[in-house]
Amino acid sequence: MPCFSIEKSAPGITVCGKAHSGQEALDLLHASHFDILITDIEMPGMSGLELIRRAKEDFPDLHIIVLSGYSNFEYARTALRYGVEDYLLKPVEQKTLEGVLSSLCLQIEDERAVRNREILSLALNDSPNHDAPFMFSDSGFLLSLITLGTLPPKDADSAALVSERSFRALWQDAALAECFHPVSSVQHLWLIDEHSPQQKFLILHLKDSSLSAEYLSMIMKKHLAAHLNGMPFLVLSCCQPISYKELWTRARFLRSAVRSASCPFRQEALCIDAAPSESDPSARQPDSAAVLKDMNLLFSLDTESAFLQYVRDLLPEVLDRPLSVLHQMVRVVFEAVSQCFQIDPQDCSGAAAAFFSRLISMKSADECRMCLETSLKELWKTASAHTGSTTLCAKIAQYLEINLREQISLTALAQRFGYTPAYLNRIFKKEYGVSPLQYLTDQDLLRERAPAQASGYQYQNSRFQCRVRRLPVFQPHLQKRDRDDTICMDRAGKIWICRGAFLLTKRPKTVKRGCRRRIQRGDMGG
Repeated sequence: MPCFSIEKSAPGITVCGKAHSGQEALDLLHASHFDILITDIEMPGMSGLELIRRAKEDFPDLHIIVLSGYSNFEYARTALRYGVEDYLLKPVEQKTLEGVLSSLCLQIEDERAVRNREILSLALNDSPNHDAPFMFSDSGFLLSLITLGTLPPKDADSAALVSERSFRALWQDAALAECFHPVSSVQHLWLIDEHSPQQKFLILHLKDSSLSAEYLSMIMKKHLAAHLNGMPFLVLSCCQPISYKELWTRARFLRSAVRSASCPFRQEALCIDAAPSESDPSARQPDSAAVLKDMNLLFSLDTESAFLQYVRDLLPEVLDRPLSVLHQMVRVVFEAVSQCFQIDPQDCSGAAAAFFSRLISMKSADECRMCLETSLKELWKTASAHTGSTTLCAKIAQYLEINLREQISLTALAQRFGYTPAYLNRIFKKEYGVSPLQYLTDQDLLRERAPAQASGYQYQNSRFQCRVRRLPVFQPHLQKRDRDDTICMDRAGKIWICRGAFLLTKRPKTVKRGCRRRIQRGDMGG
């Protein structure tokens, strides 16, 4: 079949070589890059089937079509087993060949796109692959790092803060592939996932390497601004096209620069060729150092209104600085709240993490200010409620200590202080570790242990001491105790309740009337 009929069968197909034998065809395959091999079965020297077998071993991605005058079933079965795409019998019609080649071209393009994307993804995260496709040998790559929304601090857990589902929808809305349709110089486009769902690398392969990076960045900025409905973004690009082997180092450079190169709540496209200083985020704007110094004044404020007003005054200046300055301010604010208002540091750290989580999808400075104020007010409100419950528990404890000898129920206690029994029991247990009634029992035991200890009787082991401390004196099944009752312990470690001139064991069920003996108060005999 003439070569021109093959080239006309599908757009983009070019005949790159012809061979008269199987060995000659194999040598050509090793000498250059081919996507498709069309071969006959019967050839001088090496047969077509042997050529297919060896070609598939050496080039697994090679697509092979058999074009033969032999309709032998065994030939066809063997060829298909070796992995040929199709087996066509001569004479073949032009339409049949066009259909096979067109379908094969689409398949090759899909496979190539997937393979190239994998290779580029590895190049961005590791050293470049030395076995990269031939098309990656030139220097026509433009690399950009695109960030949607506002990045959290570098040391924050991005996976926990960022909703992958919401940003997946944003990337679909962005439709970046569409913005380069009018630009004929863009030959290929790849969008590579980054570690955070907020970020992706965009790699453009350019036919004309003289195309301005600033021009392409402006195209992306205009397109994203029209599709993201006010969401902040940053397009950070290399100033010049680079080679495939430079992708890894330039990707690392863009990652390191992104937080110091962007300002909060802006839609920006920047081309950079020198990384900002790694020492201090204020390097991009020197006056940021003064703002960072002003933050320390927060630690001298001791009223909520003054603290809140200072944050309001400081925030506009911070939002004109690099994003890393805002991150530092938020941390200082919550640290100062903890120290100035005696709030649990863990509560403040949790509030800061919650703020950073909301910061990711904020669209304006006003939204940021309102969210920060709300977070601070909630901390103060929680601290105030905790202080109130602490004061209430202290009053309850004082009342119980004064009325140790009284029969007090949880219901009566709740009625006296104006709260439900469940609430009173819960807050008291949270503050003191025991319920109000258990606290009453423990305090009574601590008071009445004194006479036994004064008589020289000590606890023999910690296990028994724990049991004594938890002795439930006030229980409904015990008789009411008088003011003159005293708890004592004999040498065997047994507890006795002295009621007037009688001694009773601690458990009523073990006390029999016939076992009670009249003794003198304080006598610890037998």
